[in-house]
Amino acid sequence: MKTMKTMKTMKTMKIMKTIKKFGILLLTVLIVACSSNDDNTCNVSDASLVGTWVGTDNDDDGTGPYTLTFVFNDNGTGSLDDSEEITAFDYTSNDSQINLSISGSAIATFNYEFDTCDQVSIDKSRATGEEADIVVFTRQ
Repeated sequence: MKTMKTMKTMKTMKIMKTIKKFGILLLTVLIVACSSNDDNTCNVSDASLVGTWVGTDNDDDGTGPYTLTFVFNDNGTGSLDDSEEITAFDYTSNDSQINLSISGSAIATFNYEFDTCDQVSIDKSRATGEEADIVVFTRQ
């Protein structure tokens, strides 16, 4: 027969093994949960123009600043609010240029580059060799 002391020791060992198993399980869950990348960063090469973009600019004569708001819809339509009027347009884009048109007539082509997924720099200069006129827009 087992003595009372031996039985208590066995019970204590069983409890310790259970605690150890639970501790290992808990650590495993914490390690798996904390190892994933939850910072929601995006790859700039996958960024999209679709959305609402707000930037600040000055007129060519130095007056301003005024707010510009571009809206690019996923169906190739959009609008520009220049603080005086809202102009609807159609657009196409590739990895570096936006082409705007109204009623099928081309009105402007801009070079652009994503700084981050929520920030894009658009070069308003239109002539080759013209000094860059960059406006930075932030996704809203």
